[in-house]
Amino acid sequence: MNVSIIIPTYNRGEFIGQAIQSVIDQTYSDWELIVVDDASTDDTESIVADFIKNDEKNRKNGRIKYIRQEKNIGISRNRNSGIEKAVGTYIAMLDSDDVWLDREKLARQVAFLEKNRDYALVGTWVRTIDKTGSVVGDMTFAQDDGHIRQRMLCRNQFVQSSVLFVKKAAVESGLYDPKLIVNEDYDLWLRLGISYKFANLPHFTTGYRVHAGSIIREKKLLAAHGHFDIIKKYRRDYPRFGIALIKAYLRIVRAYFF
Repeated sequence: MNVSIIIPTYNRGEFIGQAIQSVIDQTYSDWELIVVDDASTDDTESIVADFIKNDEKNRKNGRIKYIRQEKNIGISRNRNSGIEKAVGTYIAMLDSDDVWLDREKLARQVAFLEKNRDYALVGTWVRTIDKTGSVVGDMTFAQDDGHIRQRMLCRNQFVQSSVLFVKKAAVESGLYDPKLIVNEDYDLWLRLGISYKFANLPHFTTGYRVHAGSIIREKKLLAAHGHFDIIKKYRRDYPRFGIALIKAYLRIVRAYFF
């Protein structure tokens, strides 16, 4: 398998079937899918089992695997456990409440990384969707490596469910930091970018689900402080630290009062 797709999940039985189906619908077929369940207590396991059964029935070798943690180990460790078991050259992360909207997503990204060997990460533009799957907004990002680097400390230029990255480069960079409970993806991308190039393809390939009422003040504060700590960590590796620092302070203030 050239691509390993990892769906980390915890109690997302309502949405995970849509995520898996969006993988199956891809025109690029040289993949394995690893669902890494962080000890869910809902019907996630039975939903995934149905997809495994159907995939094995339709193909000689089933491409979908299910791994269940005995106890909840947290998002970073759960993601890392999937990567460690992956056999693909490339890794695609898909959060279990998100979907891929573009059937050509993987094909476009694999073609890019195969052609550009000095790149380790390629993302795309994203549409935000609500609980029902309706599009509620768009998220666009810088496309070329230079412009991405100019913006990375001010704002993460990648949405986790949209990226494809080189497994070897991620392993060498240390994978997701298990000490982080927010912004673990942002931290990994910044580490990757120290040695490799970035890109975003200007296609809306991914539906990033926004849950109404899910962003409470405490979560906003945690994310804002986490962003502040990360940009300080990488201040010598990326440009515009001063501007990023001011924006980080403002983000913390907004989280306190709004």
